[in-house]
Amino acid sequence: MEESKAGTLDYYSGKIHLILDDYLIHTMEFKVLIRRYFEDPSRCDLVLKNKLSINDLNKFEDKVRLFLNGEGYELRRTDSYLNFLRSMDRHLNERKRVGLDIKSRKDNVQGHYEEYSRIVNGAMVRKLRDRQMWDSFFMATMERSGNFSVPGSGKTASALGMYAFYKRKKVIKRLLVIGPKNCFGSWIDEFQACFGYQPHYFNVQQAGVPIHIKKENLSLDDTYELLLFNYEALDNYERILRRFIINDKTMVVLDEVHRIKRVGGERANRTMEVIDGSKLIVAMTGTPIPNTYQDIFNFSEIILGEDRKNFFDYSANQLKDPTNLEIKGINNDLYPFFCRTTKQQLEVPEVNPDILYDVDASESEDKLLDKLFYRYLDNRFALIVRILQLESDPYMLCCNLTQEDLEGLEMDPELIGDISAPFEQSDLIPDEPSTKTQACVDLVSSLVDEGKPVIIWAIFIRSIDNLFRLLEDMGYKVRKIYGAVPLEERQQIVNDFKEHGFDILIANPHTMGESVSLHMVCHDAVYFEYSYNLVHFLQSKDRIHRLGLPVGQYTQFHIMFTNFSGELRGYSLDHHIYDRLEEKEQTMLRAIEENRLEMPPSDKEDVDLIMNDLFHIMEER
Repeated sequence: MEESKAGTLDYYSGKIHLILDDYLIHTMEFKVLIRRYFEDPSRCDLVLKNKLSINDLNKFEDKVRLFLNGEGYELRRTDSYLNFLRSMDRHLNERKRVGLDIKSRKDNVQGHYEEYSRIVNGAMVRKLRDRQMWDSFFMATMERSGNFSVPGSGKTASALGMYAFYKRKKVIKRLLVIGPKNCFGSWIDEFQACFGYQPHYFNVQQAGVPIHIKKENLSLDDTYELLLFNYEALDNYERILRRFIINDKTMVVLDEVHRIKRVGGERANRTMEVIDGSKLIVAMTGTPIPNTYQDIFNFSEIILGEDRKNFFDYSANQLKDPTNLEIKGINNDLYPFFCRTTKQQLEVPEVNPDILYDVDASESEDKLLDKLFYRYLDNRFALIVRILQLESDPYMLCCNLTQEDLEGLEMDPELIGDISAPFEQSDLIPDEPSTKTQACVDLVSSLVDEGKPVIIWAIFIRSIDNLFRLLEDMGYKVRKIYGAVPLEERQQIVNDFKEHGFDILIANPHTMGESVSLHMVCHDAVYFEYSYNLVHFLQSKDRIHRLGLPVGQYTQFHIMFTNFSGELRGYSLDHHIYDRLEEKEQTMLRAIEENRLEMPPSDKEDVDLIMNDLFHIMEER
């Protein structure tokens, strides 16, 4: 009996092979249907180009079978190929099961957890709390994972616990942290607090050292225990990192990983290329979805590696505007691969209720608001920015917006549009402190006179300079931090504040809203300026409200509002922004309780909700 004609799918040498009769690869059907899948489509022993997901393999098999049946052939699968498919399925199910079992604290992981805790506690002089230890155990067991715990909940210490475990096991030699520049000091401080000594560390931003000397140090010194890189610096160090640093002896932490959220962005691609050689990777952020679900596309690549398509087979376009059903599926698929802890679960002392301060606008400020409304009638984004400036210093209405102001607001310049000054000095713009500025100075001086160090949060550089000058003229010790202040000077200012070297620190969240701990020295924060950006608002709060606060320690946020009168009696943009921030924060907390990743509203939704009241008032006039 004549043997039937067949093509064969086989697996060997770590590759999937399709073995065909020679003439088949020259047919038009082959070229149209399946040629693109193979490394060298001119050979009879065809090797698949890339590792495909199980879903992709099923689709690929269907195409091959369709092609072969059309030529009178059947498709055969060898035992080796079938075993490969079964092993893939076992690997996927096992990795997912382990993540779910740890998060549920199943009985089958308790013994492993206790052994892990014993090793980590033996290596650390400052012990992890139970919840932190579970997060640390989760990250160490999963090897590649995300930690999306809220800011101020001790993610750094949990990652250092993972490092301690693998260092004791002699699996790794070093820890590479990639994150924003302002996180470097916190990693060094936290390392020393956890282990009782300062590590031999490499700081890519070390001032006064030429780049070629830094590269030479990296290539010659194998004893660095902690290496600190910002995302932007990877451009200059990619080759040397991949050659000398990134290997199976290096654990990698991507801190504030939402900084590389843009799909296809150069920074994201560079980062993933650099870390490719490491087996132990943690992606950390307290804000996994700053904008849309598309922001987690890069997280999924980092956390899942080659398995991404098997666990999380969504394209960037699908994540841009998912349906409710797709959102449920996205959360279910990602849930086994990240941990998330709140400050309440760590029993961080609750904050006091916010104290709200209403400041009446002056007559000239009321009149300027009227003019601004008509000047920006068709651009609500620009109107918000200019009202915020009016409240703080009307003279800013005579100035163009700077790049740093835009970064501090984190608004898209295209949404704001025309950023030129709306008024001239001749338009009777007062060149004196606004009523809100004077009220802020009075509030801060009264707090400091009570012996309370204070941090003031503002957005605009001119506002920071104004407050600094006025308070310094009154004899107070004041320092300020914003983008133009060099990194090492910022760190020195923070250290001086912690050591009670001065009483008042003025900063903007964009520059100092991440990774800086001030909770042991400062318990009062004054919000002079703030936008509807919830990420900035929460991160600024967490500078003084975070894990480590003793029981009974108060934390107080002082929120300032400008109330306009005249024709707009009772209107306050600040009140509307604050209410919107409170609403978004509650939405975020509900999402965490429901074990899902929240998707914030769009900028347009925020602005419309915030500004609708003003437009209703003006329409009724």
